[in-house]
Amino acid sequence: MLLIWWLCGAGCSPAPLPEQEVAWEVAAALGSARQDVLLEEEERLEDRGNGAEGLALVRLALLDFAPSPERLLAVEGWLGGLAPGEGRLVRAELALRAGDVGRARQLLGPSPPETDLERLLYARLAAAGGEPGAGIAWLEGLTEPAASGRLLRVRLLAAAGRGEEAQAELRELLRQDMDLLMAQVLRVELAPLPVRASLADLVQIRYRLPTVLKARVLGAQAQALLLAGDTGKAVPLAEAAVRLDAEARTAALVLADSEARAGRLRRALGMLGDPAWIDAELQVARLLLLLDLDRIGEAGAFIDDLDRRQALAGLVPAFRYLIAVAGRGEAVSGPEPVWDRPVLAWARALHAIQALRPGAMDATSAALDQARAAANPFERRLTPRIQVARAALAGPEDGKADLRDAIGRWPDDPGLHLAAAQLYESGLRARARAASHYQRAVALCEDCARAWYELGRFYQDSPDDRTRVAWTHYLSLEPSGPRADRVRSFEAPP
Repeated sequence: MLLIWWLCGAGCSPAPLPEQEVAWEVAAALGSARQDVLLEEEERLEDRGNGAEGLALVRLALLDFAPSPERLLAVEGWLGGLAPGEGRLVRAELALRAGDVGRARQLLGPSPPETDLERLLYARLAAAGGEPGAGIAWLEGLTEPAASGRLLRVRLLAAAGRGEEAQAELRELLRQDMDLLMAQVLRVELAPLPVRASLADLVQIRYRLPTVLKARVLGAQAQALLLAGDTGKAVPLAEAAVRLDAEARTAALVLADSEARAGRLRRALGMLGDPAWIDAELQVARLLLLLDLDRIGEAGAFIDDLDRRQALAGLVPAFRYLIAVAGRGEAVSGPEPVWDRPVLAWARALHAIQALRPGAMDATSAALDQARAAANPFERRLTPRIQVARAALAGPEDGKADLRDAIGRWPDDPGLHLAAAQLYESGLRARARAASHYQRAVALCEDCARAWYELGRFYQDSPDDRTRVAWTHYLSLEPSGPRADRVRSFEAPP
């Protein structure tokens, strides 16, 4: 072998390996979840000139460490030279990365997975569909406990609410390999909020993180600081993360929240990135923003698109329920969707209030507890609205403490002032205070179409033109939808 290398020179390409050996080699590299191993495998496959599908999969896996338009173009170029039925694993991987779970499943076909690579892809498809339990089940069939499968299992366990199991699995993985960067990043992301920011600093000091992983750590650190009330430190970290990786999703959530806090809801919506991204936290935030903007039709179309792509499919019924209850104020029949999130707890409480159910107070208190502990800042911002709802249920005297606490803690939240205005208008019969809160809501957030509609409705019996001014502004923000139709159709809608 040395003689052959000497005769050929250093530039001589190594002989191609048999197809089965290439498949094993590629599977081992992908299972390592290590950038250095994947880079070495990419170089070997390029030199050999065979194993083109494995090379494409390795190049796509490297995108999880550093953005590379060149690698993506190379993969797409290779696929362009194939017949439509060829390269199905690579095509399915690309479809998944584009957020089209249904297309990825269609490309894989009805046959059950035969290799660990296929089982991992099926598990990731289940995760993207919002079905972590199904993903865990697919991983049970793996023949080799590689790092990539174990990391995915940790994520799925956490998503399924099995946090202690996830942490135990992660600790064991790190005990075996403390330098596995993917595991260190996941350790930061899953760390309790009080210690997450300091742990992020330690990981960044000890390890030289690739671009995408560093962006993930900065995003997790920014989220922890934001929820601790340190917006001044959180926002620059999130901005740094997005500069490193335009698809840094936790960082995008932090930046969107900072815009929403400033009353710029439309800018906040733009900060959430591509609607096709498969990220439950971003899509919860997107739905809540669309409801605040009174874009009910757009919210429905967004959920229809999720349904079509089978992305977060396990959450789609909950999203539809939320729009029906919180968006349109419709009566909801049938079983309530099963989803343990603060936003759905609030929808259930709102439904109980609207339906005059005996358990409305308990449901509202439970929703309040969940909102206060929420890791998603947009769900945490539901806290003052739920407090006002509980104050309304408690009555004028017993609800005063909740109302004072909400206004004291969230003085600049437009949603709070809108809820407080409605309470003063209907329950407490204090029109002067109601007017003050309506005005405060629109002053804090000129984008909040719902607030402008309610302000116009509040003044509809007044002899001046305040209703016309408010509704004209409403239509400039939301020219379509059920409330826009009422504004156009009636001089004084109910």
